[in-house]
Amino acid sequence: MCDKDTLPPQHQMSHFNFCVTFWQPFFYLFFYFFLF
Repeated sequence: MCDKDTLPPQHQMSHFNFCVTFWQPFFYLFFYFFLF
């Protein structure tokens, strides 16, 4: 889903930012359950 190597160079950064934004809530949930 977030494999930026398959995209043209001019689109890699925007796609990467989208992936970070998309997965951020999941990381928060992961850390929450891991710590508590």
